[in-house]
Amino acid sequence: MCASPEYLEAHGIPQSPEALTQHRIILARGLNPVSEIRFQRDGTTQTIKLQAILSVSDNDSAASAALAGLGITRLLNYQIAGSLKSGQLKILLSEFEVASERWLRKIEHSAKWIDCSLTAWVTPMTWSMP
Repeated sequence: MCASPEYLEAHGIPQSPEALTQHRIILARGLNPVSEIRFQRDGTTQTIKLQAILSVSDNDSAASAALAGLGITRLLNYQIAGSLKSGQLKILLSEFEVASERWLRKIEHSAKWIDCSLTAWVTPMTWSMP
């Protein structure tokens, strides 16, 4: 999950996955075709259903909306690496990431780039993992 500092200043920083229900959500259907987000707390995976204020079909549009301060979205780190590095976007709730999705982010951090075909193959696998 990520948002711009301007959005976070205006609306506050969510401290838990449940707090996301009180925020403006931008749904990137390219990454997550459903409005449910999985989180992990104390070894237990939970699913939070979110009501999106904006639903887009591609991740670039979701990133643009987040950069414009419209809300919080969920994208992979490599998709927003430049915006993270420049401080235009901030990562949220990383301590609640599902373990099966966390390893993909570790690969992203260690690789200079990830082949799009690998991402297309791996991302849907994480949807079905506990």
